[in-house]
Amino acid sequence: MRKFLIVTLISIIIGAVLTCLFLYWKKLKAWFKQSENNNIAYDDIEGIVNNNDIVVYTIDILTIKVITDWFYEWETKNEADYDDVGFAFKEKFEKGDIKVIQGVFNKNSGIVKDARRIEAMDVDDDTRLRLGKEKLTIFC
Repeated sequence: MRKFLIVTLISIIIGAVLTCLFLYWKKLKAWFKQSENNNIAYDDIEGIVNNNDIVVYTIDILTIKVITDWFYEWETKNEADYDDVGFAFKEKFEKGDIKVIQGVFNKNSGIVKDARRIEAMDVDDDTRLRLGKEKLTIFC
């Protein structure tokens, strides 16, 4: 009797897992595709870095709130596509000289839809941690 209950319980768990996978297959597939396509080449952003027409936003301390607020504001003002991803590209990241290009990039078309340069004297610890050691950070 105990073996029957264990086998039944395992069958129910396996069934539930398979049902979840079936129901969320499209979302999982999209997530894996997105993970593979999040490799924005530096060449795609190089034109922005060298563009003198870009808006420059100057502040004392760069915080993650400054970055995320701009993304939210951009998303409400513009028609965002599923393939649009936010990015932050660190030009310079030394105390006293912080320069970050922030923007929205469409990973299918290869077009940077919007961008701005943020210049600051310093960056808080949370933002430094979230932007990491890489030059490019992707916000999905």
